[in-house]
Amino acid sequence: MIGPEFLALLLITIITILTPGPDFLVIVKNTLVRSRRAGIYTALGVSTAIWFHIAYSITFVNYITGASDRVFEIVRILGGMYLLWLGSKALLASSNSCIRIENNEHALLGSSWQQGFINNILNPKATMFFVSVFSQIVGPDAELITQLFYGVVITLICLSWFCSLPIILTSNHFISIFEKHILALERTAGVTFIGFSLFIFLGIISDNL
Repeated sequence: MIGPEFLALLLITIITILTPGPDFLVIVKNTLVRSRRAGIYTALGVSTAIWFHIAYSITFVNYITGASDRVFEIVRILGGMYLLWLGSKALLASSNSCIRIENNEHALLGSSWQQGFINNILNPKATMFFVSVFSQIVGPDAELITQLFYGVVITLICLSWFCSLPIILTSNHFISIFEKHILALERTAGVTFIGFSLFIFLGIISDNL
């Protein structure tokens, strides 16, 4: 299982996860606007959704690779709409809604997990990454146990980095700064989410011209 393909998988996965994208942004946003635990639950949601991508990537690569382009197009559209909704919600947030809510924590953490899960499933970057990895690096000739092993490796890397983010961001050094600018952070996240969605829609339009 450990060879050139494994090393290539490690390198590409680390670079991709460290590059800020929609998953990174929603974890940072929930951490700073809600709480450290909310950020960790968001990261857990993202990491859980990875297995959705792994399942269809293995299926496409082994059986119906030709359908991946059509599915990717659908995911791009849904992802753009979801990011547009997230961005609009963040821009419309009031200063009161940005105050951390300590009561009903169970519902808050459940909502954070759900956001991370949906965000990753509808993240075109994740779709493109997994289809590319399982078609180009892993390949259809790899045994199922090897493909699943690679999926576990990707999940552990993702889980380690994204669960570390809330801990880093809520250290005393960071939190004293961000607590004064929570509303500005919410607005910035909103603009960034909308920017991502517009970029996705422009790419779809360009590809179909």
